[in-house]
Amino acid sequence: MGRVSYPGQLEHFWREEARLLWGFLPEEELLQRVRPHVQKLSDRFTVERGAGGPRYGEEPEARLAYGFFFFPQTFVRTQQALRECLARRSPRSEAGDGAIAVLDLGAGAGAAGFAALHALRERDVRLLALDHSTESLATLRKGFESGRNELWPRATLETRVGDLQRLDALSGGWDLVIASFAINEPFEGRPLAAAEEWLRGALGLLKPGGLLILLEPALKETSERLEHLRDRVAADAWAHIVAPCLHARACPLLAEGRYWCHEVRRWESPPLAEKINRTLFRDLPHLKYSFLALAAEAVAPGDAQPNRARLVAPVSEQHGKFVSRGCCADGALRDLDVLARHLSADEKLALRRMERGSRVTFEIERALGSGAVRARALQPEP
Repeated sequence: MGRVSYPGQLEHFWREEARLLWGFLPEEELLQRVRPHVQKLSDRFTVERGAGGPRYGEEPEARLAYGFFFFPQTFVRTQQALRECLARRSPRSEAGDGAIAVLDLGAGAGAAGFAALHALRERDVRLLALDHSTESLATLRKGFESGRNELWPRATLETRVGDLQRLDALSGGWDLVIASFAINEPFEGRPLAAAEEWLRGALGLLKPGGLLILLEPALKETSERLEHLRDRVAADAWAHIVAPCLHARACPLLAEGRYWCHEVRRWESPPLAEKINRTLFRDLPHLKYSFLALAAEAVAPGDAQPNRARLVAPVSEQHGKFVSRGCCADGALRDLDVLARHLSADEKLALRRMERGSRVTFEIERALGSGAVRARALQPEP
């Protein structure tokens, strides 16, 4: 599966938004103007989480900072999760107009919804974007129009001001529902039962064959909330776990209590974001997030094979071998050990390209004790 790229048309759209706010600026002056707002917004998302204050969608400078720096990250990580899910479960619409119905909850300026439109661009798609901010939705509509001809030529858009916690105000019948970095703040500090009730309501919005995708920050508390919700699904079988898990048993990482399940993916960031980051020193080359994809109806479980896994640790080279860790399709965590001397140049290259979150298959040569196994090689799963 090739890397997801960020369309240049979207960066051009945000440049035009900056010109409308500040007039024409040489690039270096534009960078100096936007960089403090990116810094401020980054702090708001991390060290100042839960501190309150105005939401960034209501501030034009903050919307631009988001658009140049965070919007591309949201777009690409949503497409990464979507591509994995759609490869295993393509949405099918039975609507009279034949269009795929997509609901973006907490849409903001539209990065997650646009990622879905772009991933489904060869099909007719209708998108409903829901957000509390009229300003963000107005920006979203302009962004949609800017990409209509080239990026999502068969899509239509509806925007609606609303609260994603009030799912009872929405009708059902959706093929795809996405909530990207949208539920962590509303449920922060609240009992897990409140998030579970919301999740059941979100699943109730799906039509048969539909898919719900939740993306959250890769922080311990936000990732573990998804893991706890996933375990409740697994325990009572009230939904089907599509991804990231290869099994529906209890989460072994959560039971172990040392690490939490999240993705760390390389990507090619757009030029302006790279230049903004030259003095901010964020880890821009890597996208870090957690996600959970569910289907409402029961689906036949996959094979409980010990030699299929999702990597839950980076691949590293240590003393003539490659090591990682896999959450396997039989529900077990296994330390994976691959001797380098047996590998071809292509196999070594494939291993170096693997990331936390890659799905792999392997041949077990022998058990090493304490849950570790020696594998012949790790092969990326299609």
